[in-house]
Amino acid sequence: MSKKTYTVIYLPTIWECRVEIDHEEKTLEAIRLMVEFWTGYEYRLSANNGDYVKTFLQQLAREINYIQAEHNYNLKGVTDEFKNREGWCPMDGSYGIVILDTDDFEFEHDDYEIKEETTDDQSR
Repeated sequence: MSKKTYTVIYLPTIWECRVEIDHEEKTLEAIRLMVEFWTGYEYRLSANNGDYVKTFLQQLAREINYIQAEHNYNLKGVTDEFKNREGWCPMDGSYGIVILDTDDFEFEHDDYEIKEETTDDQSR
C-alpha cells in the first residue's frame, strides 16, 4: 500500500485542504467512479492529462468549499457530510481516502467590490 498526502490550494483565496489517498486498487476504482459520476468529467479529466487522482482532488476540494460555504462546517462536519453525499464515498478512510485538514472557508466583507451603476434619467 502506498499512501500519499496531497495539498490542494484554491489560489484566489489561498484556501487549502490536505487529503491522504491510499493508492490501492479499491481506492483508485472508487476515485474513478466518483470522477465519472459528474457530468462534464471528460473535459476535467482531459485538462488533467487523464490523471484521475488530480481530477478527483480538484472536484473534492470544490465540494468541500461548497459544504463549508453552505453549512459553515469544520473538518469533522465536512467529513461527516460525505457519509451520505450523492456521488461521493465516505472520506473517513473506509475507502482509502481521508480529509486530513481544511482551512476555514469564509466570505470576508471587504473582499466584495462595490461599483455604482449610473442610470440614464433622460429616457423617462
